[in-house]
Amino acid sequence: MGMSQIDATEKMVVGRGERLRDLSQQSWSRFFLWLVVRFVGYGVAAVVVWLLVNVWVARH
Repeated sequence: MGMSQIDATEKMVVGRGERLRDLSQQSWSRFFLWLVVRFVGYGVAAVVVWLLVNVWVARH
């Protein structure tokens, strides 16, 4: 019982460590994805605003 308990605890700790590493990698990729989405979103918004301003200026 003693050995299996230690093995189980070790597996749990190692598993948690791996999960943490996966989580940190995931959060980094998620952060980069968020940045890309943010920049693309701002770019599209800027283009739309620029086009609207140009159309508005051309009409007036």
